[in-house]
Amino acid sequence: MTEFYLIPVPIVESDNSSLPASTIEKIHAIDIFFVERARTARRFLVSIQHPLAIDDMQIFELDKNDPSSELSNFSRLIEEGKPIGFMSEAGVPCVADPGNIYVRKAHSLAAKVTPLVGPSSILLALMASGLNGQNFHFHGYLPVKEDGLKRKLNSIASELSKSDKTHIFIETPYRNKRLFDSILKYLPKHALLCVAIHLNSSEERIYTKEIAQWKQDGLSIQKENAVFLIGK
Repeated sequence: MTEFYLIPVPIVESDNSSLPASTIEKIHAIDIFFVERARTARRFLVSIQHPLAIDDMQIFELDKNDPSSELSNFSRLIEEGKPIGFMSEAGVPCVADPGNIYVRKAHSLAAKVTPLVGPSSILLALMASGLNGQNFHFHGYLPVKEDGLKRKLNSIASELSKSDKTHIFIETPYRNKRLFDSILKYLPKHALLCVAIHLNSSEERIYTKEIAQWKQDGLSIQKENAVFLIGK
């Protein structure tokens, strides 16, 4: 049976300390990869000392405008019985990253799907937030336009009044400050906001405070990778 491996990539490039030896050992046995970004994947494979030269591997980069672009090659290789790996640019595939349509195709072709252990910024942030980890909703990216963002944050505020669900979302780094300011503007003062910045790095910062406290303290955040969580 063909085995399809979902490969975690360190959140901080070139720092492989978050990957167990068993994960690296399994990656060393694969020479076909479908990846979000080929350049990042090649650097990662070199950093874990993959026994094969890069030129001896098959690396298929997904078209960012059409993630299904390599499905035909993927299906052919699955049917040939070759072990295949999938990598997003950072963190784990299929969670806030591409990959799910390849997993679905693998299941339809009766391949064995094997997720490997590694870091997920979303789960790490939830673990460290102090917010409800039993009931949560990952929203991905919130609307960019102000009116849509306002409606979404008002909807989250309304839901907070009915349940203790945690709401998780991310943003493009250069829009972090705008999102942070909008959260303070539209969320009730007793709601809790956690901001987890540069997870798994030497610059990691994780704070959970009430909105009222955030308004007093402010937050120094610029073009940094961050996860935002709202709860009560």
